[in-house]
Amino acid sequence: MRELLSLPDGAVRPRWDAGPTGGEPFIVVNASDDTPIGTAHREFDGEREVEILRRSLLTEVQFEAFGTNAYALLSKLQLVLESSAALSALKNRVRGAILRCSQVIDVSAAIGGGPEERARFTATFTHTHAVEIAQPRIASVDITVHTDRNTESITIEPPSTEQ
Repeated sequence: MRELLSLPDGAVRPRWDAGPTGGEPFIVVNASDDTPIGTAHREFDGEREVEILRRSLLTEVQFEAFGTNAYALLSKLQLVLESSAALSALKNRVRGAILRCSQVIDVSAAIGGGPEERARFTATFTHTHAVEIAQPRIASVDITVHTDRNTESITIEPPSTEQ
C-alpha cells in the first residue's frame, strides 16, 4: 500500500502501532473480522512429511487516513487497490482478491481545539490461509489383541529395503 501510494516509511501502519503523528498524513489499517468460507481443504505431502490445511476466508479491513487531504488519499488508495500491481500482489502473496469496498467517508473532527482531517472506508478481501503440520512417518505399530482367554501383542514394521 505504501509503495502504491508513494508514501514514506511509517505512513501506513497497523492500528496497534501508535507511531509518530507529526504533520504528515498517514493511514491506519485494521483487519477486524475473518469469516471462514466452507471447510478446510487437506492434502498430504509425503516427501516433506507434512499435512497442509487451507481455508478460504473473508476479511474485513478498515482503512483510516489522518491529516491533510485524508479523503483524497483514501480515494486514491481505493482506486490503486484495483491496479494490476495490487491485484497481482494479493494473488501471489496470499492467494487473495478484493471482493468489495465501501464508500470513502469524511469523518473529520475538531481535536484539541483545531480541525483534523480524517476519512475511512472498509474493504472486504477473500484470501486463502494455509498451515503446515508435521506428519512424521510411522516406523512401526504396536498391536494388542484381547480375547476371553488370552492377550497377544505384536509389532508391525515395514519391510526394510536395502540399497
